[in-house]
Amino acid sequence: ALCAAGYNANDILIINGDLTERGCNSLEVIRYIMELSEKNTVYTVMGNVDHFIYLLISDPGAVPDEIVGRLIREKSTRRIVHEMCQELGIKVSDSTNIGALRRHFAETYKREVDFLRSLPTIIETQSFVLAHGGIAHEDYRELDAFCCMKNDRYMGQGITLTKPCIVGHWPTPLYNDKIGSANPVYDREKRIISIDGGCELNRDGQLNMLVFPSCYSSDFTYVAFDNMETVIALDRQKENHDTLHIRFGHNDVKILNPGEEYSLIRHLETGREMEVYNKYLFESDGQDKCDNYSDYLLDVYPGDTLKVTYRTTRGIIAKKDGISGHYIGRIKE
Repeated sequence: ALCAAGYNANDILIINGDLTERGCNSLEVIRYIMELSEKNTVYTVMGNVDHFIYLLISDPGAVPDEIVGRLIREKSTRRIVHEMCQELGIKVSDSTNIGALRRHFAETYKREVDFLRSLPTIIETQSFVLAHGGIAHEDYRELDAFCCMKNDRYMGQGITLTKPCIVGHWPTPLYNDKIGSANPVYDREKRIISIDGGCELNRDGQLNMLVFPSCYSSDFTYVAFDNMETVIALDRQKENHDTLHIRFGHNDVKILNPGEEYSLIRHLETGREMEVYNKYLFESDGQDKCDNYSDYLLDVYPGDTLKVTYRTTRGIIAKKDGISGHYIGRIKE
C-alpha cells in the first residue's frame, strides 16, 4: 500500500489509527509500524480499537477477565488475542485461568502494548488536525479522549471547524444512500476529510492514503489500495439512476421471495423492493438484514479496469474507481 502511494524514507507518514483487529495479522502490523517508526518519520494516532486492545491485555479494571475469556473463545481469525495464543502455542479451554493468561500476554507483549498505549489521540500540523474519530471543537483541553477515537457518523453531526480535520473510524460508504463509494469524502464547508474506506471491514473496502506535497500544503491527492481481483471490461454499460444503497444502520429488510442465488427483498426503511445477491443477506436477532449493497449499475467503458467482488450468473458485482455496483457485460481476465 505504501509503495502504491510512492512512499519513501524522506516522507512524513501519519497513520490514522485502528492498527489492530482489521485482519488476521495485527501483531505483524504493529511490529511493522514500530520498526518503521524507528527508522523513518512516522506518527500514529490511537484508534478506538487500539485503545481497547491495550486495555484488554493489560487492564483488568477496564476490561474484566470474563469479557477477555469470551473473546478468546470466539471462533474468529481477526482477534489479536488469538494471534498471541497461536504464537505462544497456547490452547485455551474452559478451565484456562484468563487472569494468568492476560498477565502472560502483558509480560510477553510489553513492547507492543506500550507502543499502543503511547499513541496520541490528536495530531495537529500547520495544515490540518488528525484524529481517528474526529473532534467536537478545537479547544483540545476540553475534549474527551475516547470521543476523539470513536465518533460515529462524524460528518453528519453539523460540526464546522476552522482547520481541516482528517478522520477515519466511520467508513465513507455509509454516508451515501444512493451508491457505495469507498473513496475519501471532503466537506470543504465543514472542513472535514473522512478517509476510512472500509479496508478489511467491507468486502469491497479499500485503504485510502492522502498525499500532501509538503507539510505546509493544504492541497492533496489520494491513492487507494485493495487486494481485489482485477478484470477488463469489454462492453459499454450506462449507469442507472434513482438507485438505493442499503447500508449499516439502515439495513433491515424483509425477504419476499428467496432464490438460490438472488432473493427479492423489501427494504423496510424506504419500502423499496430489489433483488439482492444472497451472500449479502443475513439474520441478526431475528431480523433479516442486508450488508452494504446497491442496485447501482456501474458506468463502464470498454477497457475500464474493474475490481471483482463476486462473480454471479448475472455478471459481476464489482468496484470501479472506488465505487461499487454491478456490471453485466463481457470481461477479459
